[in-house]
This record gives sequence, C-alpha cells and structure tokens, in this order.
Amino acid sequence: MKDNQLGGVALIVGSIGFIITMSFHPSGHDFFEAGNELNALITKTIIVHVPAVVSLPILFLGALALSWSLASPDRLSFIAIVAYGFAAVAAISNVVVDGFVAPGLLGKLVAATTPSASDMWRVVSRYNGQLNEVYAKIFVVASSVATTFWSIAILRNRRLGLGAGIYGVVLGPSIVIAVASGQVTLAAHWFRLIIVAQVAWFIIVGVLLLRLKEQDTALRAS
Repeated sequence: MKDNQLGGVALIVGSIGFIITMSFHPSGHDFFEAGNELNALITKTIIVHVPAVVSLPILFLGALALSWSLASPDRLSFIAIVAYGFAAVAAISNVVVDGFVAPGLLGKLVAATTPSASDMWRVVSRYNGQLNEVYAKIFVVASSVATTFWSIAILRNRRLGLGAGIYGVVLGPSIVIAVASGQVTLAAHWFRLIIVAQVAWFIIVGVLLLRLKEQDTALRAS
C-alpha cells in the first residue's frame, strides 16, 4: 500500500476508535447509581478510553499522510497539521483526565462517608471536570481549524473532490463559532454531535485517500 492508502486506513481506523469510546462512555450520573457495581463501572470507564488513546497516534499518522497528499506552495496543509498537532495534545490530555483520573475521583466522592470528605472530593472532581472541558474545547477548536485549512487545500487542488472540501469549510468555522459563543459544553447533547460531524469528515477523507490512486490512474487513462 502507498502512503495515501495507508493514511486513509489510519484516518478510518482512528475514527472508529473514537466512535467506540463515545458509544460506550458512561455518564457521571451512572457513577451515583452504580451502587455495588462502582468498581466495575470504574474499570469499564478506563477500558472504554483505551481505544481513544490508541486512536490518537493513528489519526495523527493519517493526518500526516493527508497533509503530504495536499502539499502545495501555499502551505495550507502544513498549517493544518500544526493545528492538528495542538488538537492531538489537547485530546490526549482530555482522555487522561476524563478516562483515567475522573473515574477514581468520582468513586471516592460516591464512597465518601462524611460530609467533609464528600465536600472535598466534590471540589476536586469539579476542578477535574473543568480541566476536562477546557481540554475538550481546545481539541474541538484546534481540530476544526485544521479541518478548515485541509478543506481549503482540497478545494484548491481538487485531488480529493469538492464534496469533502465544502463539508469541511462549512463545518470547521461553524464549530469554532459555536464554541466561541459559549453555548458548547461537555454536558450539552450536541457536543457529541460536533464530534460525530468531525469524525464523519475524517472517515470521508480517509475513504477518498484510499481511492486516490485509482482515481488518478483513471484520470490519466482518460
């Protein structure tokens, strides 16, 4: 397989990892209803975040292949990969805080036997939650900036067609505006929709990278 095809596979596989984590991710409310199953829920939460940890370097490799494929003198793809690098750092920080630190803190909060202990763990958990949300917002904004620049590059060189470029040019700025407006929080239902929309773009581009060699060959033959 060539770099384009390997990059397409990486984008698709990495995106699937994120979908798995999102699909099985328990809520904070689940911890307070866990009862005797608390330890099992903590273990499940940690396991659910493993695919996201594994997916991030895979996605970054796919992003590198995408940038190489779209490389041009305007350096738009170079700007995109730098922005996505920032997004990846924020994403792994979010996964660590949400998937490996938060479950233990919530477990201690639920298991607290005195009001003072409960208050202490509640404060710590809220602080951890704030970190989690900040990392998530940085990830969403930085990855949206990357998506926008990649999409502009797609529209300019047209190697991957117009559809993905148009989708990304609309999606990226819309997400940035939504986050800047202050309406996007981790508790909001449509925060997941934003992630799904981004993942869909990566899957679409991954498929297009997989088909790129065949398309180029067909164009030369015609």
